Amino acid sequence: MVFEKHGLAFGMIATGASIGAIIWPTIWANCPQRIGFGWTMRLIALICFLLGLTAYFLVETRLPSKPPGPFFHLQAFKSI
Repeated sequence: MVFEKHGLAFGMIATGASIGAIIWPTIWANCPQRIGFGWTMRLIALICFLLGLTAYFLVETRLPSKPPGPFFHLQAFKSI
């Protein structure tokens, strides 16, 4: 069933939002004075990349993949 783990999904969203509300302001308040604005941007980009990469590998698709097009295997031209 599609909605088997919706409670877990909503819990993860709420947890991520609350942790993000604590972490991001802390980074924005402390890092520019300590390591500079440029390195703060690099740190935030690295964190976003790692979180996005993790989500990319953990999220499963619901729909089966389709072939790229009707002439992918060139079966239309085999009878000619």
